[in-house]
Amino acid sequence: MTKRYSTPSVAISGMLAALVALATMLFKLPVPIARGYVHLGDALILFSAMLVGPVAAPVGGVGSALADLLTGYPMYVLPTLCIKAFVGFLAGWRLNLFRRRALLRCALAFTMAELTMVAGYFLYEGFVYGFAVAVSAAPMNLVQAASGVILGCVLFPVARRVAPITQTPVPYK
Repeated sequence: MTKRYSTPSVAISGMLAALVALATMLFKLPVPIARGYVHLGDALILFSAMLVGPVAAPVGGVGSALADLLTGYPMYVLPTLCIKAFVGFLAGWRLNLFRRRALLRCALAFTMAELTMVAGYFLYEGFVYGFAVAVSAAPMNLVQAASGVILGCVLFPVARRVAPITQTPVPYK
């Protein structure tokens, strides 16, 4: 039986994508070496994964890619779309595997998802700018990943209260 998500889930996903874009654009620390910036958008991608599960893929991908487009980083739009969508999907998928969402399990799922983000940007920057630049940008990407995991875990109690509203799949008829 095929499932679809409820209206609140779809609406919340759209709002979360907008919040990811805003958090990415408004709270950023430029990193000149990597031609990028460290931001708070990852924490909201992980928060989205707690709320809507693997549907956080378009939330993370679209929200982050939109932020790159609007802030003058067009060369990162397509890789960001793919990388952040994968981060959202992986975090939501790993969380769905855990029937009881304990904080430690969330932290492990978030860490795995964020490490794929670091690896994705490392590969992209290595092929586009050279691996010397990718190596120099990796520590800042790790800082961004760590801040996303920490802030995502801080938002854990909020997500536990809101999640029952957003995860109500309804079967097709």
